[in-house]
Order: sequence, then C-alpha cells, then structure tokens
Amino acid sequence: MVNVKEFSLLNKSLRHKLRVAFYLMSLIPLITCITLFIIYYNNISVNAWSFWEMFISISVSFIIAILGFLVAKQIVDPIIEINAEVKSITRGDLNRRLSFDREDEIGDLSSSLNQLVERIRNNMDELRNYGEKTKQINYEINRRVVLLSGLLEISNLITKGTSLREIFDISIGKLSELQDASWGCIVLQNEDKTFRIEASYGLDEHTVEDLKHDLGLKVMDYVLLNKQGVIINKDYSEKEVVVLRERFGTDNIMLCPIFEHGRIIGFVGVGSLQKEATFAKEDLEIVLIFAKQIAIALENEYLINRLQKLEIKDTLTGLYNKNFIINRLQEEIRRAIIYQRPCSFVLLSIDKFKDFSSTYGVLATEAALKKIATILESGITDIDRVARYGDFEFAIVLPDKNKKHSVNFANQLRVKVAEYFSQEDDAKKRLTICGAVSENPIDGSNAKDLISKAENFLNIARQKENTIIDKL
Repeated sequence: MVNVKEFSLLNKSLRHKLRVAFYLMSLIPLITCITLFIIYYNNISVNAWSFWEMFISISVSFIIAILGFLVAKQIVDPIIEINAEVKSITRGDLNRRLSFDREDEIGDLSSSLNQLVERIRNNMDELRNYGEKTKQINYEINRRVVLLSGLLEISNLITKGTSLREIFDISIGKLSELQDASWGCIVLQNEDKTFRIEASYGLDEHTVEDLKHDLGLKVMDYVLLNKQGVIINKDYSEKEVVVLRERFGTDNIMLCPIFEHGRIIGFVGVGSLQKEATFAKEDLEIVLIFAKQIAIALENEYLINRLQKLEIKDTLTGLYNKNFIINRLQEEIRRAIIYQRPCSFVLLSIDKFKDFSSTYGVLATEAALKKIATILESGITDIDRVARYGDFEFAIVLPDKNKKHSVNFANQLRVKVAEYFSQEDDAKKRLTICGAVSENPIDGSNAKDLISKAENFLNIARQKENTIIDKL
C-alpha cells in the first residue's frame, strides 16, 4: 500500500521535498516514453528512424530531468548543511564555520552567517572578559571594605582605650590583607636613635634585628624625605632605594610615616615578594590611613599617661594616688634637707588581701579598701599626706617626724585597723595590716632611696603580718 505522506509537501524536511521533486521530474521522461511508445505502436508504417528518434527523445528527457534534479540538489544540500551548522551554533558551539566558497546567494548566506558567528564569539569573549573584570573589581571592593572595616575597628578600640599592643597587632593583621602584601612592619624610633618593632609579619629574624639598628635608620631617612608616603618598585634606580630593596629582598615596598606632634617618630612598611606585583596608589592611601590611626593611638596613649600624671586622686578611695605621693615625698625631702629636719615615709599593706578578694568578691573588696582609707586619713595631721600606693597598699609621707615617731604612728594605725575588723564574725574577714618605715637621711637622701628601703622592709613585714618593720 502506498503511503501518501511520503509524497506530501507538508513535511518540513528539505531532503524529503527534494526527493518528491525528483519523483515529479522523473514523470517527464516517463510520460514522454509512454507517448512515443503509443505513437510508435499505432503507426506501423513509421520509418526505421522513428525508433531512434523516440530513443533520443526519451534520453534527452531523462537527461533534462536528472540535470534539473542535480541543480535542485545543489541548491537544497547547502541549505540543509547550513541548517545543521546553525543548529550546532545555537547549541553553543561557536567554533563551527561554514565553508561554502560560492559566488551566489548560498555563498553570501554562508559568509554572513560566519560573520555573525564571529561577532557572537567576540561578544562572548568580551562578556567573559567583563565578567572576569567585574569579578576582580568585586574582589577589590570586598577587600577594601574589609580593610576599611578594620580601620573602623581600630578607631573603636582607640576610643575604648585599648592597649597599644592590641592596636598594633590588629593593625598589622589588617595590613597583611593588602593585595600582594608578603610582609609588613610597624616600627617606632627610640630616643637613643635605635628602633623597636611594635608588630611585624613575613620578615625573617635577621631583617627584624637589622630594622632595630642600621636598616631602621636607612628606612627612616628615606621616610623623612617622603613625608606623604612612597611606593618603591623596580623602576627606582636611586642608590638608597636599591639598598632598601636588597636589604628587604623585595622589589616592591610601601613606606608611610607615623607622626607624633608633627614629628615623624616611626614608619609603617609593607612589601611584596612577587616580582611582577606593583602596589597601586589606592594601596598607599590605605596604608597612610593605618599610619594615621596608629599615630592617633599613640597620641591618645600619651594624653592618657599625661592625664594620669596630672590626676592626684584615687577614684575608689578618694586618697591621693601614687604619682602624687612620690612627688610629694621628693618635695618634703628637699625641704627637710634645707631646714635640717627629718622626713619619714611609711608603706602599709593589707595582709592576705588577695585571698580575701577572691573569696568575697569585688564589692566586699572595695568596701574594705574604702574603710581602711578612712581610718588612715582620719589618723594623720594636716601636714601629713596619705595615698593609695597599689592595689592593696597605702603610703604616707610624714614631714618633721623621725623614724621612731613614725614607727609609733604606723603602729597606732595598724591597731586601729585590726580593732575595727576584729568585730567581724567571720575570721577570714578580720583584716590586719603590716608596714614599713624609712627616714631621710638615715635610709636615703631622695625619694627613690626611701621608697626602695621601705619596699624591702615591707617584704619582711608581709611574712610576719600585722607588724611594722623599720630595719633589716
């Protein structure tokens, strides 16, 4: 049974339509053949040449049909091949290329498609390049956000009064996140022109030691010439720069000054071991900000220390603080030398107070310190001065009193403290004090000597507890 669909032109395949066209063109010689056969069969009187004429006519018909088919095939096959190539291209294979070297519309179509594919390929390459660039830009943005958040963290630490050591450590940790950074250091200059390494990473021990002396001086000299910071790379040919690169073993270095009161007191250094790496201006700006933050931290520390020196009162007990009592002792010694009068210094310590503090906690500790401070302050004269000398130590300056009078005075205070705390039900809360007495000029002619002697006496008194010692 003949399948009609095989001869239908509704089929989308060009090969199928080409086959149908071949069938249709084959009808021409077939019809010609049938026609000539009928004529030949019905006309017996046809001469002998009629057969050859019929044969030639049929042959020519077949040749014409075949040539028509070949022409149609020459048109259809490239289109089919182009269609297959286009399908491959649409699936993402952009390396395909049509190779129809013809001067007709098929050739033009092939050339146009090749140009289109080349354009698409170039656009895809550009998109990939843009994607990589975007990825790198995002990475740079994220890295700088992390660094800037580090700056905010350091700023917060400075505001909270965090120690310089912690600020230095965090700063050097954040600097290590700079792109291509292989080593870094924060270096400050001492008064004797040597240097101290506050923080570092990636540097060997020899370089660190060298930075404390000769190498530190060379870097400092170069920083003084470049107060706004400088990026050193392999393009620099100055003798000083060559020496620095050789000493650090890197071609790429960033140096930024650390200021204090408008004076350069140190520097931040960052370097890269990668030969092709070069720090950018943006990297230098970040390091400069870190250097400024470090300068702020140093300034803050200086102001805090200065403030502590200016303060004369202990916040908990209300007594004078250690700095005040030492300065006062020195003044009284000078006065005593001028007027040939004695001057004594008393150190008192609460016995086993660490155990008391760990057992009963902060509130009980503060209450005990305040009470002892009140007892001591109530027992002195108008010219005497009492101070909180340490966590659980007190100091008293006694002008015009010799050692004998001072020992008696210290014992009176010791007894008052013991009597007050003897009323406690818990035996562990019955606090006592021990003490030591030194006198000018017997134990020394300046504050340092008297304090040193008193501390030595106090070490003995602590062992005995609830006693006053004035000699070894």
